[in-house]
Amino acid sequence: MRYLTSIVGKQFFAFSLLMRLPTWMSALAVLVIMSDRTGEITLGTYGAGLIALASAMSHRTYRVLSHRFGVRGVLTVAATLNIPAVAFLLVQMLDFIGQRTGGSILMFLLASTLAGVTTPPLGAMMRSYWSHRYSEYHDRRELNTSTTFESVLDIVALPVAASIVGLIAILGGLNAPLYAVIVIDLLGIMFVLWRPGSIRMRSADLEGFGSFEKNVQGSAKLGWLPVLGISCLGICIGSAQTMLAFRAISQDSVTNIGFYLGAMGSAGAIACVVMTLLRSRVGTWQGWTMIASALTLVSLLMSVPQSTPGLLLLLALFGAVLGAGLLSIDSIITSLSARGNIDLAHSTAQATFIAGIALGFVWGGVFGARFGVQSALLVPVISSAAYFILAHIYGYKWRKKYEERLAPLPEDLSLSRKG
Repeated sequence: MRYLTSIVGKQFFAFSLLMRLPTWMSALAVLVIMSDRTGEITLGTYGAGLIALASAMSHRTYRVLSHRFGVRGVLTVAATLNIPAVAFLLVQMLDFIGQRTGGSILMFLLASTLAGVTTPPLGAMMRSYWSHRYSEYHDRRELNTSTTFESVLDIVALPVAASIVGLIAILGGLNAPLYAVIVIDLLGIMFVLWRPGSIRMRSADLEGFGSFEKNVQGSAKLGWLPVLGISCLGICIGSAQTMLAFRAISQDSVTNIGFYLGAMGSAGAIACVVMTLLRSRVGTWQGWTMIASALTLVSLLMSVPQSTPGLLLLLALFGAVLGAGLLSIDSIITSLSARGNIDLAHSTAQATFIAGIALGFVWGGVFGARFGVQSALLVPVISSAAYFILAHIYGYKWRKKYEERLAPLPEDLSLSRKG
């Protein structure tokens, strides 16, 4: 960690966490505001899902632009454009009075898309940077450490964003979280302009990515499995947020959504940090299978608690398993892609994860609106079951590709000697 700090600086790590917040804060704020103004959850989930989906779809474009023009320029332009996009989104939501009246649904969805597209995807850019360093220096320990730290930052950003939204909504009103997103964009722009030495990734640092991306060999046939697996984790997170929004609306406490999600995300962040400090070997098919089993079991229990303390306890357990799952998938993707195309693999996984969250928002809202609040809990159960199945498929293919090719031991070889 001291070595990583010497490369990018301590202040840049704080900046990296800060610029991960706008996507999650915008999506959650839209969910809260629209639920309060329309009295139902469906339209808010569509808006939140579009923000996440548009952000996921723009990752590859921003990654290519950062290779060509540098990270500083792309971050500055994206954060600058995100300010009027968020303001336009807020204006569109304020037109709704109740039961979807008074506002234009089409303009609201368009504004949500613009807010998602202009969100700076710093996480994807940082993964590209570390991937390029690995292709240049071939330092596997730096690659593993940086990948783990990026995973921890992604997990930490979720509860931090949720807690900020919940706290600001209580103190300043439901519209205040979007004002906070604008402030974060301004802080990011000032950091980029006033501390240019903290962002050392220039276009010259990222030359050669075009030729490197063509070397997709080795374990590429296994890479699609963890990419699908991380999308299942995203669906679990998005649908859980929708379920919590349903519960908060039914209890007339919409602002509590942020604290529910804060409890879930904080447990996930703590689990990632603890597993990292203990150096747990979760980046294997055995680790994936064990985590998938735990996630399936916890998802089945989500409908059990009726009291708020019981729900918080189960959310903490659910978040801890999700954090372990994300750390496991990131480690697996790193091990599979270290000799191939790690930049493309990680950027694809990051985009797929966010797209999974978007699908979780929408599917949870559709299930809950049509079949009742409890039916929204079916989405994490289904996605965790798919995650469990993918773990077994990955384990089978891994053993068939690597372990079964080992030559058998000689028959006369014995582990013990007589006499």
